[in-house]
Amino acid sequence: MPPVGSLSALREVATPASSEIESLAAEVRSRLHAGRSPGFDPEAGETIVLPDAPGAGHWAGAPSVVVAEHGRVLLSYRRRRPRDGSPDERGYLGAIAESNDGGRSFADIWRVTKHEIGTSSLERSCLRRAPEGDWLLYTSWEDPPSSGKWRVDVLRAPVPGGFSAASATGVLLPDDLGVDAVKDPYVLTYGGEMLMYVSTFLTPQGPAPTGLATSRDGVRFAWQGEALGVGAGWDAYQARLSSVSRLGAGFVGYYDGAASPADDTEEHCGVAVSLDLRSWHRVTPERPALVSPHASGSLRYVEAVDIEGSSFVYYEYARPDGSHELRRNQLAT
Repeated sequence: MPPVGSLSALREVATPASSEIESLAAEVRSRLHAGRSPGFDPEAGETIVLPDAPGAGHWAGAPSVVVAEHGRVLLSYRRRRPRDGSPDERGYLGAIAESNDGGRSFADIWRVTKHEIGTSSLERSCLRRAPEGDWLLYTSWEDPPSSGKWRVDVLRAPVPGGFSAASATGVLLPDDLGVDAVKDPYVLTYGGEMLMYVSTFLTPQGPAPTGLATSRDGVRFAWQGEALGVGAGWDAYQARLSSVSRLGAGFVGYYDGAASPADDTEEHCGVAVSLDLRSWHRVTPERPALVSPHASGSLRYVEAVDIEGSSFVYYEYARPDGSHELRRNQLAT
């Protein structure tokens, strides 16, 4: 189930039809039942990054992964601490790490703190190549100084370790879009176009479906509206698309779902399908597809990537003590 970046042009994908999407959904359900990709055993994964400390609210996760030149694997992730009123609470550190062993072990090559940005918290970032070859880091944070509204900015650098927080340029701002917040970008390049999926809070109380914006240069994005709406049960509050891969003539996506604000930050993983990357159909409406066996059961921010001819997923996973770690798992085809 390869990532989407190298596929043929988006305009060649057929207009979605109900029979086609149902057929694709049935294929994915069959694969999940058989333990095949996009399904996997969360417990069988290997730990990539540990949280700072045990206990609920300590997280290492929110990954995005890119395979660069000469087999290098680059990972962006963030670290978070519990809400306790201290200066370093919540998402306090974003980092880019490098692997030279096929994505098994990583060493940080760049870091930014929330104090350098001037925000109360850092959320998921997404590392990608610009069309002309530079590196782009799409970030999400609460708009300084403390509006409480999440926004998406982009940093640009010639090398992945060369980003400067001072270069941040607004990409998606909630007031411009008429929503309360946009955050957690996931970006793919397809058919000469860059598609950005973001968690979109329609009001401070939710719901939070996935919105879509598109761009030709990776900097100026046009808002396309909702791509994946919330459901009626376990994902009635939030449905946040976190990764997309190709399956046959269509696409399969992992998404993070939450039933209510009480489940926010401890989401579980569902699966959806699409024929055009614009509209998505949930495959797992009744229950999550993937959960951790520990604590809250949270399993979220799944990122699928092809490394050296094999498909892997990186994901944030609840540990027995309630903290979250970043894991990797190979997908069985």
